[in-house]
Amino acid sequence: MKTLIWIIVIVVILGGIYWYATKDGEVVVDNGTETETETEAETEEASGAITKIDLEGMAADGPALITIENALGLDTVIAVPSFGRNLCAADANLADVATLTVGQKVEVRGSLSPDDQIVPCTEPDHYLRVAVE
Repeated sequence: MKTLIWIIVIVVILGGIYWYATKDGEVVVDNGTETETETEAETEEASGAITKIDLEGMAADGPALITIENALGLDTVIAVPSFGRNLCAADANLADVATLTVGQKVEVRGSLSPDDQIVPCTEPDHYLRVAVE
């Protein structure tokens, strides 16, 4: 019985990793064969002071949502993946969200998601860092 449970857990984890690794592409079925077409995500940069940190999504393998306010007073939401972060192309360039605090100034570069959130993970030159003043 324990072996069956472990097999199910491993299959679920591997399925989640596969989904996470391929969710940025779009799968198209053409004449019965699958081909993957990449969707080009727009790269965005932003900086500002943190006004809100929402870590609730991380409990369900969702992203940490960090809201910053730029110099013009406009809000930008940064979505830092929690599940599969070791698969993130910019993992070494991401600040630890657990150490960030409201009021800190940060800089971010990442892909713009369909929800207009900046996701600093899909390219090696993406980053989320505490701004040096």
